[in-house]
Amino acid sequence: MSIFDVVEELHAETSAPPPAPGKIMGFPFEMVVVTVWVRDVEKKPEKARYRLRLFAPDGAVRIDAPPQPINLEPSRLHRALARLEAFPYSGDGVYRFEIARQKGNSWEAVAEIPLPVKLVTISRPESLQ
Repeated sequence: MSIFDVVEELHAETSAPPPAPGKIMGFPFEMVVVTVWVRDVEKKPEKARYRLRLFAPDGAVRIDAPPQPINLEPSRLHRALARLEAFPYSGDGVYRFEIARQKGNSWEAVAEIPLPVKLVTISRPESLQ
């Protein structure tokens, strides 16, 4: 992966009509969300758990991935990769990936990644309809 592979904004074209309000239209879009975790205290090994959620522009949760382990015992650094094969589109706007760390029985958001998304509907020529 290089800086050229980093997605800052998503524009997609479709001939399908946009989804009705409150509905989701999935479209194929492979991406990997990479997070890097470091120990709170450099010389103190630790374990933790994190989760990834995706919020639509209206605040609805569109992805709520199961919690994943963070193992900072063998090394002071841990890279976590969350792979997505489709994007749950429900309207144009800024979607937010939320990265949270488990603290006891609750979750603490530690990072947010905004992703502006715009779907452009294109018309197909009569001969292809």
